[in-house]
Amino acid sequence: MNLKIKIRMALWFSLLVPAGAFATTYYVDCKRGSDTNNGTSTSTAWKTIARVNLNTYLPGDSILLKRGCVWSEPGFKAQGNGTVASPITLADYGAGALPEINGVGDHEAAVLLENVQYWTVRNLDLTQTGQSPQALCFDSSNDCDVRSDEYMRAVVHVLGLGGPAGVQTCGDPGTACHIRLENLKVHDGSWNGIYVSGGFYQLNTGVFGYVEDVVVTEVESWNHHKSGIQMTCTYYKTRIYATKNIQVLDSNLHDNGGDGAMIGPVQNGLLDGNNCAYNGRLRNARVGCWTWDSLNTTIQFSESHHNMTPLTSDRARDGGGFDLDLGTEDGMIQYNWSHDNEGEGFLLLTYPIHYGYSRGITHNAQMRYNIGERDGKKLAGGITVFGGVAPAVIYNNTIYYEPDRLAGTDMFNGEGGALTTSVYGQSGKPDLRTYNNIFITNGTVNSQAVNNNVWSDGAGTFTFNHNLWWRVEGGVRYAWGSKVINTWPGWQKLGFDPNGLNADPLVFGPLGAGPSAYQLSPGSPAIDAGQVVTDALRGMGTRDYFGTPIPQGCCYDIGAAEKP
Repeated sequence: MNLKIKIRMALWFSLLVPAGAFATTYYVDCKRGSDTNNGTSTSTAWKTIARVNLNTYLPGDSILLKRGCVWSEPGFKAQGNGTVASPITLADYGAGALPEINGVGDHEAAVLLENVQYWTVRNLDLTQTGQSPQALCFDSSNDCDVRSDEYMRAVVHVLGLGGPAGVQTCGDPGTACHIRLENLKVHDGSWNGIYVSGGFYQLNTGVFGYVEDVVVTEVESWNHHKSGIQMTCTYYKTRIYATKNIQVLDSNLHDNGGDGAMIGPVQNGLLDGNNCAYNGRLRNARVGCWTWDSLNTTIQFSESHHNMTPLTSDRARDGGGFDLDLGTEDGMIQYNWSHDNEGEGFLLLTYPIHYGYSRGITHNAQMRYNIGERDGKKLAGGITVFGGVAPAVIYNNTIYYEPDRLAGTDMFNGEGGALTTSVYGQSGKPDLRTYNNIFITNGTVNSQAVNNNVWSDGAGTFTFNHNLWWRVEGGVRYAWGSKVINTWPGWQKLGFDPNGLNADPLVFGPLGAGPSAYQLSPGSPAIDAGQVVTDALRGMGTRDYFGTPIPQGCCYDIGAAEKP
């Protein structure tokens, strides 16, 4: 057979063989394995993670750790790249408890994915020991060392590092992309639980990289010194996003020292179906689930509750549920439930960075069809807008607020309210547009507290229309600038809510009993009383909080629930 025929036959055969057909499965058994084995069967499994780390893996390869095993040693370090058709998998086999990797050592991750592509990590129990937590500065909010990300390691650490500046194409050196983290138990980290970053954070470090397409699904991440999940990138002076197309889905992020999920700067981020609870145990100014300085992010179908701040002075901040924070571009919070947070249920915030950075101003921060209850008892309010958000568009939400602060309090945003706004220093002034919301306040729970419908310093441009305001004990109270407005005509005299209502919304109740309590009863004045919001970033949408198509009647209803 001549050479040309052999080549043609080889090419033809290669087309018949599916991608990953020559992939290898490696087994690791902490009890019966041996590092002198070939690792390619359960009877010839390897024993240690150290042996696993010696291999560079090929498309379609799998590394399977035996359930019931625990490895306490330096963690797993991925080497090699998969493909779109044949990712590399690190997962489990057998029966029993999830296999556990305890990354032991100074600055040691349990799983490190640096500059690799097409990896899936699933069904593992991951933690770390031997790394000292960071000292906290800035009112106990952040690491004292602003370059801590250059050496601290999360329990699961995904890093794109060392690529050429200005290149964001997947596959280039310094790129981590197409990563899947699925059904992981990530806990007790001395820094972040899961950390994803394109390059080092500090621009002047001069070491860059890129991350694209990371999906975290059905992960539980808890009891970390910092965040359950943090995704970020180098903070460039201009709007460059070196981390793109990230998702956090159906995950439980709870009891962390800092945030549940802290996302930004990123481009195209989705947080969907998550539970963010009891975070902020160690660090001030932390939030359950939030994004910041990011382009096109959405937080939806999630619950955030009982988040907190450790400070008890007037310097306490946040401890809230959801947030689109400084530098947000085209962000949306929709179809979420926030409750029982010490700080604001929902925060929209801006503050110019300065120092030569052309970022920090928030544009098109929007929230719709959310429900909040009992938030803001320690500081802020049910919804809080800070600084020059331009615009903040808030429509078709239902907020139930129970006041708990006395007159003269020095806490952030004073006595609070169902809605609060304020500015400070060079923050700028908001362009706040508020439509079709139900704001319920209940001063009977604590009759000593001041029950405001709104607390605002009055700085900014404000549009209110088609909102429904109701205080359970009757009357109204708008703390507006240096004045207190105690009558509905007085509120409308400011040009606010010309088509608004001061009435009992006739929700199903009982108040504070969860989302179903805020569905509308027959005869509710909120039915067909809303407007079409023409300045909404994504229109009115197609459904209410409960999935009911909208509108049902001649017009949209007020609040997060559309009456079928």
